Amino acid sequence: MRTLSLAAAITLSLSSISTLAQEALIEFVDGEIASAENVNSNFQHLNTRLNAIEQFGGCSVTQDGSSVVITCADGSSGVFASAGAVVVLQPGIVGEVPDVTQLVTGPWYVLDASDTVLGVYVTSWTGSTQIGPDEIIRLAIDDIIMSIRPDPDAQSVKVSAQSNSSEIMYFAESDCLGTPYLANRARLNHMYEVRENEYAVATEINTITFESRSRRASGKFDGTATSPSYFPPTPCENFVGVVSGSPMRSYTPPEKLQNASLPLRIATEF
Repeated sequence: MRTLSLAAAITLSLSSISTLAQEALIEFVDGEIASAENVNSNFQHLNTRLNAIEQFGGCSVTQDGSSVVITCADGSSGVFASAGAVVVLQPGIVGEVPDVTQLVTGPWYVLDASDTVLGVYVTSWTGSTQIGPDEIIRLAIDDIIMSIRPDPDAQSVKVSAQSNSSEIMYFAESDCLGTPYLANRARLNHMYEVRENEYAVATEINTITFESRSRRASGKFDGTATSPSYFPPTPCENFVGVVSGSPMRSYTPPEKLQNASLPLRIATEF
């Protein structure tokens, strides 16, 4: 096999293509007689171009030690010589696979200043292990997911439901009285603020279809703004309609959340 420099291989291919480009197809005009010579010439031109594509267009790339070799169908080849260490990239992997035993892995926990474990870390607004004064942290306590936010003024934490979103809760009674029903089954085991400082959670997979008499949206933290804000449950709206939802039960956040001391942090050890 002949071995050429990459520049020579490219020059050879371009030269061959350039030669072919000098020959153009003969164009025919309506009303004119197309001679056999011109038709055959066009067929010959197309055949030549197809052979050239097959000859010069089929190239493959392989690794030879620390160099990269480009081999084409006509027998020519080009070499990228190594200028240092060569890293072979596998699909979906960049560089070497890390040694996971050297990584700090979970489960992660949310701790207060006295190292009291408040719950299992789920997500946070910034993702940092250092919790800022405007941070919103989502954590799980006994598999119930809720959100908290430090309150530097009161040196405590504010407890609420999902950050950045509310959920509509439906009631079989007017004026949002009685048992609330959660329509969004994807939010099972998530704590929601049904009324100010009153919380509930839906844990049953099965839903009940019933005639609703009222509805309201739960309270929430909105972390999309520059400074995250808290919004209480919306005013009750009397609403008549057929809905499907999971019954919610009353839930009281653990006292340790109310008594948590700042600052908060995220860690694997305590």
